[in-house]
Amino acid sequence: PVTEATNMDPQHRLLLQETYHALEDACIVPETLQGKRVGVFVGMMNQDYLQASMQSPDSLSALTPLGNSMGVAAGRISHYFDFNGPSIGLDTNCSSSLVALDLAKTSLQNYECDLAIVGGVN
Repeated sequence: PVTEATNMDPQHRLLLQETYHALEDACIVPETLQGKRVGVFVGMMNQDYLQASMQSPDSLSALTPLGNSMGVAAGRISHYFDFNGPSIGLDTNCSSSLVALDLAKTSLQNYECDLAIVGGVN
């Protein structure tokens, strides 16, 4: 059976894994943030996995867009950890991670979230 994980861009998995590691390195138990106003800001640029998937139409399914969307990458982190702050995935080419950091800073300054997770993947 086709599952969401089989259609998920490895960048999504990497972001989930590194979010957990970042919380662990900060001595934050992820469960203590459930339901809290934690913002997620992710810069992504390339969608090579989607392009490669298009070469094998048999592997495509209704879950393919979910596994390859930049917006879903940020939302997946928020959903998995049960964060309730802003969740933004963006592509500004080479400046995606820097723009994500600036948006996180602004969100914190405007009290839109109490903690921000910022990452970039390519």
